[in-house]
Amino acid sequence: LRPLTLSSMGLSDPEETLDLWIDWGQLPYDVLEEDDGTLPLLERVKPEALPSPYREVLMAGPRPIYEMEQVIPGMNPDDDWDPVSEAAELMEMGDWPTAFRILRSLLSQDLRCLDGYSHLGSGIFDRNSSVDGAVDYYEIGVAIGDSFLHPLWQGEPPDRRSYLLPWGLIDNRPYLRCLQGLALCRWRQNRWDDAIRLFTDLFWLDPSDRLGAVAVLSLLESRTPWSPLP
Repeated sequence: LRPLTLSSMGLSDPEETLDLWIDWGQLPYDVLEEDDGTLPLLERVKPEALPSPYREVLMAGPRPIYEMEQVIPGMNPDDDWDPVSEAAELMEMGDWPTAFRILRSLLSQDLRCLDGYSHLGSGIFDRNSSVDGAVDYYEIGVAIGDSFLHPLWQGEPPDRRSYLLPWGLIDNRPYLRCLQGLALCRWRQNRWDDAIRLFTDLFWLDPSDRLGAVAVLSLLESRTPWSPLP
């Protein structure tokens, strides 16, 4: 497979990340020492007051940010329409056969269409009592993404903690959705350690936590079984 391009977007700023966590209510203001307003946030933070995984991510310091190329066969960049969005809308309307046919056609044209795997996985996950079929799609999507991220790895493979793939950079979303889907499958299978590792990876990749990894981690630590949303 031709590698997906990884566009460098600079370095993360731990102070901006900490400010975001506090502004969004993810961390209480009392993780900071009282100050007259002259000290930078990072000099005011109390490491012992930071819960995991916030503490580890913050202490890791600046990390490189990347955006992964997204491939959608047949998409016209000058047109708002794309087949993945059409398939997602068909799923919402209950037309699963047509949606699945579109998504499988995309994968037959280009195996690097990671959103094809993510949406096929979510369709099976939401409809079936078993997650086996969903796991297959999510695992393939994650494995293909990892194969292109491999040059960035510095730690024990698969290393998803030496760099960021923020959710706010839209083309990162297919890979992040595959990773989240695989993590949800492991939770549903009561594979606690695997689920914890994957959701922790997700938070390291996207410290803004747009996919709610930290909330799930607290449930996993208490061994709370997965249940569908009401």
